[in-house]
Amino acid sequence: MNSHDPNEILRPAGEENDLSIGYGTHLDKLDEPLILYPPRSGAIDALHGRFLKYVVPISVLFYVVILAMALTTAISPFLPSAAQQAMSTELWCLFIFYTVSLPLMYIFIRRKLSRAVLPVMAMRNDGIEIHSLNLDIFIPWEEIKEVRTFTFVEPHLGIVPFELKKTLARGSLYTQFFCWSNEFCVHLYKRMQILVTPIFLLETELPLPIDVVAEQIMLRQAHALKLIKPEDKP
Repeated sequence: MNSHDPNEILRPAGEENDLSIGYGTHLDKLDEPLILYPPRSGAIDALHGRFLKYVVPISVLFYVVILAMALTTAISPFLPSAAQQAMSTELWCLFIFYTVSLPLMYIFIRRKLSRAVLPVMAMRNDGIEIHSLNLDIFIPWEEIKEVRTFTFVEPHLGIVPFELKKTLARGSLYTQFFCWSNEFCVHLYKRMQILVTPIFLLETELPLPIDVVAEQIMLRQAHALKLIKPEDKP
């Protein structure tokens, strides 16, 4: 991060909660890079909210189901004792695995959010560089087919490439796994009229509203591909 670069949205000293201070002057300069840094405090607060709102209730339901199945298996008169013991052991292993993995996942995500030093998104003349919770990838402008916002539980900024395989080849292994999993879900959700994308960021990972970021991506892509000039910005 270059503290002398006026095109970066910097993290003001003691002002972690609002990283969008002074960003307006940078959005009109389509021929200069736009660097966005993640709002750490806001992202961590959103993480807490998601765990309390979604993970905790689902976990309680999961535990109730597992305990009910274990109890039913243990007292069932229709299963031989060997089968009862094997099924009970498997259920208890699943119970322990979930109990251990859940807090570890929370700790991992929280540490990654609190230690984020790379920009969550850098829009440059040759494309977009993304370093979010689930993405580490560079996408050239000419590979972006569509940019759109959508809401699935919470607001998302989605990117659709022309060739997903070609684009993901530049990403980390974790990024590839995450995006291919999303691509599988795209076709399932489409049947339910939910238009998700294989590559996306949560609004809480960005210092600006997702509509503003989506507009910037489309404008800068059009400018980089010589479709518009900075003075033509609507």
